[in-house]
Amino acid sequence: MGVLEAEWTDILWGKQMAKKLIVRWNEGQEQKRVEQVMRQELALTPHQIRSAKFREEGIRIDGSQVRINAYLHPGEVLEVLLEPERRSLAEAAAGCAGGCRQGREDSGGAGSVEAGLPEAVPGLLDILYEDEDLIVLNKPAGLVVHPAHGHYKDTLANYLTFYFSERGKNTVIRPIGRLDKDTSGAVLFARNQVAAARLWSDFQNQEQRLGAHKEYLALVWGSFLESGGSIEEPLERCQDELNRMRVSQTGQYAKTNYQMLQKFETDAGIISLVRLTLETGRTHQIRVHMAYTGHPLLGDPIYGDGRLDANGSLKMTRAALHCHRMRLRQPFNGKWIQAEAPLPEDMGRLLTGADESWTAVRADR
Repeated sequence: MGVLEAEWTDILWGKQMAKKLIVRWNEGQEQKRVEQVMRQELALTPHQIRSAKFREEGIRIDGSQVRINAYLHPGEVLEVLLEPERRSLAEAAAGCAGGCRQGREDSGGAGSVEAGLPEAVPGLLDILYEDEDLIVLNKPAGLVVHPAHGHYKDTLANYLTFYFSERGKNTVIRPIGRLDKDTSGAVLFARNQVAAARLWSDFQNQEQRLGAHKEYLALVWGSFLESGGSIEEPLERCQDELNRMRVSQTGQYAKTNYQMLQKFETDAGIISLVRLTLETGRTHQIRVHMAYTGHPLLGDPIYGDGRLDANGSLKMTRAALHCHRMRLRQPFNGKWIQAEAPLPEDMGRLLTGADESWTAVRADR
């Protein structure tokens, strides 16, 4: 999908507020049938296209109603009237707009959630970036991204729904990737269906280095022989432990890039600070790949080896993994956005010398 000069606007449709999508087809772009623009560029669903087609003033070019087989020419303005969104979070998580698939960067895929939108529950939010189409939040460790079994009112999605409802915004939020409950850092939500589809398209281009990407920071045991490199090992779910993944040649392709930033000598052994990026998004990918190479994350209850200082001074009660930085394109104007989530207190405490038993050494030693 290319860059669109487009915007959303709220309008009164009957007794409800609806959305109008306004697209300016810039000079230099080839003429294109309206149906193709709606399906390919705007990622509208067949239902939305049909609804707009039969709605009075549902599809207009330069103010005049048109059919979907009309052509949009450079310099013209297309307006599409969309009915109010009634999509559940379950549907959003399961397959976002236009058939795009749910990515799984560090967590599992679309889990089972209750039908309907998440209940609006007040809660603290740390907003890293926000505009009309998206919002990036800094998720603390221990908080679930969206409702699932055992967590129906205490999730990031509940708090975000409350945030928008308090401001009178009719927003159906869509998570673009997720983090495990105990992973901290940047989490992206789209605020409309078209933005969701375009953001997902960008994140799928990570391997070509053309799209959005995330950077993670992790504390791992040991030191890599090389200062940087890649791990390419396929992953699959363990049949006898559904919450656990493993490296298997019959699994799905997975690739993790790593760079050593710093290493420390401790009473329990060498600990390294590593920067990681993903070119695929498998469940628990970072944690499994690190453990497979002999460098499990500190505090990892599933893939770790249970090591601690003799006095338990590491005090990591979770896997030491943090989504530190997110770089993405604004889905309509194409401008690059970078959101950075500072290290949480537990990881930051270790790295700022609070533990005097740690001795920092060069990563290339």
